[in-house]
Amino acid sequence: MTFSGFLSETAHRTFLPQQFFSDVLPLVNDVAELKVILFTAWAMQQRSNRPYLTWEEYRAHELLEQALLPLVGERSLEVVLQHALDSALTHNILLGVRSPFQPQSILYLINSARGQAVTRDILSGTFNPFTDLAVELLPPRPNIFRLYEQEIGLLTPMVGEALQDLEDHYPLRWIESAIRIASEQQARSMNYIRAILERWRTQGRNDETTGRGTEQHHEQRYIHGEDASFIQH
Repeated sequence: MTFSGFLSETAHRTFLPQQFFSDVLPLVNDVAELKVILFTAWAMQQRSNRPYLTWEEYRAHELLEQALLPLVGERSLEVVLQHALDSALTHNILLGVRSPFQPQSILYLINSARGQAVTRDILSGTFNPFTDLAVELLPPRPNIFRLYEQEIGLLTPMVGEALQDLEDHYPLRWIESAIRIASEQQARSMNYIRAILERWRTQGRNDETTGRGTEQHHEQRYIHGEDASFIQH
């Protein structure tokens, strides 16, 4: 079996930071570990509101199972998966944390600023990750990387890093709304998106229940109002 080619240059991308190629790839010698890391990066970007996976979620996902089966040999799929996860933890590429609410289960996170922050919240007991485990693994909503490409333009590595930073600081629904507003107002720039989010953060977003028309009216100030000189279109 061979690969027939990507269907599109821009559709359905998964963002990987530059450090993946400069720092992570040289560490990883095991193909199963590499596949698990890539799967984790993909899965996290599908459901950024819950940036962790359980062992059961790894084991139950058909795509990962298909990826690991050629590597099983005389071992079981479970052994291959566990070894790959353990290696990723040893290399500090993934983080493993046990919640005080359910200490028998390990949660796996990407070792990023956001993953580290969520880990601290879980360990301190300020965040119970088991209150929403009924949520499906990969909800069929577009992630912000795909949405950015659809509404704004090319997803460069720099833009990808900027979007990931926004995810660390703002609710996902805010980012999605800000991207759509930027597109509709013909102000397709990251500065415009950040300005919208910062205004909502400092002044509140009181129009969340009033529909997108109100949002559009509310954000006209970014083009014609006090922020017009700041934003580079």
